[in-house]
Amino acid sequence: MSAFSDPRLQQLDGCRVEIDPARERADVVLDRPPLNVIEMGQRDQLRLVFEALDEDARVRVIVLRAVGEHFSSGGNIAGFLAASPEHVSKLAWNIAAPARCSKPVIVANRGYCFGVGFEISLACDFRIVSETCLYALPEQRLGQIPGSGGSARLQKIIGITRTKDIVMRSKRIPAKQAYDWGIATECVADNKLENATDALVEELRAWWRTHQNPTFLFPTPGRGWADRTLTLSQAMHQNTCPMSESCVQSAYRLARAASGVNPGSTTHTLRHSYRAWLDETGAPLGVQQKLMRHANISTTRI
Repeated sequence: MSAFSDPRLQQLDGCRVEIDPARERADVVLDRPPLNVIEMGQRDQLRLVFEALDEDARVRVIVLRAVGEHFSSGGNIAGFLAASPEHVSKLAWNIAAPARCSKPVIVANRGYCFGVGFEISLACDFRIVSETCLYALPEQRLGQIPGSGGSARLQKIIGITRTKDIVMRSKRIPAKQAYDWGIATECVADNKLENATDALVEELRAWWRTHQNPTFLFPTPGRGWADRTLTLSQAMHQNTCPMSESCVQSAYRLARAASGVNPGSTTHTLRHSYRAWLDETGAPLGVQQKLMRHANISTTRI
C-alpha cells in the first residue's frame, strides 16, 4: 500500500518509501539493483516524494539511501534521447527537491555515486559515506554536462578549481578524499554506514525536541540557584522566575514557529507576533510584561 494519497505516487518507479512514525523518520530508497539507475520519469516522482514528505506531520527527518552495493551509477542515457526539451528543462528543479525541504535530509552513499546520483546527494543536507563510495560527474565523457545542478552545488562546496577538475576530467573522488574536501559530512567503514545514519537521525530528532520546548535552570525564590530545570512553558507560568536572555531568545523562536513569521521580517512584525503568541500561552500578565521588556532590548531577527 502506498504511503501517499497522490495518484502519481501510487506506483513508484525504481524506488520505495518507508515511513516510521514512531521514529519520525522517512526513508526514500532507490531500489533498482544492482546499479540503481535513475530513469527520467523517476526524477519527477522523486520530486513529488520529497514534497509530500516535507508536508507529512509524521516525519521530522528524511533519509535517502539505496539497496545493494552501489547508491546509483547515474541516469539512463537513453532517456535523454526520448525526453522532450520541456522535460529536460525541469531536471535541475526535480533533483533540487531535497534542498527545498524544510526538514533535514540525510543521504547515505556507498559504492558508485555517479551523475544524477551524485547530484541529488549534493542537494541533501548531510552526506554520510562509506569507505567504498566513489563520487563522479562523468557526463563530459558522454558529450554532456551535469545538467541537474551538480556542478553549481559542488563549486559552492569545494571551489571552482576542484570542481573543474572533477567535471572537465570526469575524475572519480574516493570517500576519504570527499571527506577531506568537505563534500562528505562523515566517512565510515562500510558496515557502519547504517549505524552512522541512524545516529544522525536520532541526533537531529533530539535537537528538534529541545528546540520545540527547551529547558533552563532557574533560581528558586529565596533559595538562590537550585538544581532544577523548567521548560520555557513552565517558567512562563511562574511570575517570580527571572527571564534570562536565552529564555527570551527561545520564546522568540517559538513565537516565530507558531505564527509562521518570516525570519527576515521587521522588528515590529516580530514583536507583534511575539505579543500575540504570549497572549495565547496564558502566562500571567507580569511574566508577559517581563518578556516584552526584554524584547525591547533584544531586536535580533531570529
